[in-house]
Amino acid sequence: MAVRKWTESGQKMDYLGEWHTHPEQLPTPSSTDIRSWLDITDNKTNPMVFLIIGISNVWVGVGLGSGHRSTDLLVP
Repeated sequence: MAVRKWTESGQKMDYLGEWHTHPEQLPTPSSTDIRSWLDITDNKTNPMVFLIIGISNVWVGVGLGSGHRSTDLLVP
């Protein structure tokens, strides 16, 4: 669906990021999460947003292109 929407937009709409849940109080990214995000942000020039929704907090990260960086922020 995302590729279809991108094509329909004349390749102007872009992917903002991704989210998922972890069954833990204070969610933290797994090595699988980080590998996936590196793949997603590779060759991107705009920041990408990543959220992990936990039981009582939300982890927020930002990926920037192939020089991936993340900002860990727990939001209660």
